[in-house]
Amino acid sequence: MTEGEVRVTAADRYPMFVQVSLLSKGDSFGVQSMLFDDQPSLSLVSNGAECIMISKKFYLSHCTDAMRRRLLTTETPYPNDDALQRSLQDKVNWDAYKKKTMKSVVNSMPYMKRRSEDLQVHRKYKGKDMELSQELRDMLKKLQDASC
Repeated sequence: MTEGEVRVTAADRYPMFVQVSLLSKGDSFGVQSMLFDDQPSLSLVSNGAECIMISKKFYLSHCTDAMRRRLLTTETPYPNDDALQRSLQDKVNWDAYKKKTMKSVVNSMPYMKRRSEDLQVHRKYKGKDMELSQELRDMLKKLQDASC
């Protein structure tokens, strides 16, 4: 690599995002970094909600000791980067295991049972007919298509 070139890694091409929290009406974001040490760098993504931004400097200059004590009892720190990384790795591992297991199950079925119309498995629960979820049917179909 020559001077001035930038190496683009797989992490750059395929970034992963972790949803740490989901805000509801009246919730706040960013207070944790003023209350707790070693908070991770986070970004707020709004899907169209109206957000009101207040400068941290302004907030701290107008925050009373009583308000700060109240915030310490109501706010919880976000997990650190290591905990977030472990959580993400657990999810990636689970997804890989789930895919491998589903493929193994589908491949072990006799051919006639793998046909997509035969995958419309039903079961009874409290007298009601329960179908496989659409997500599971789609996954089984993809695995079937990949194995044929």
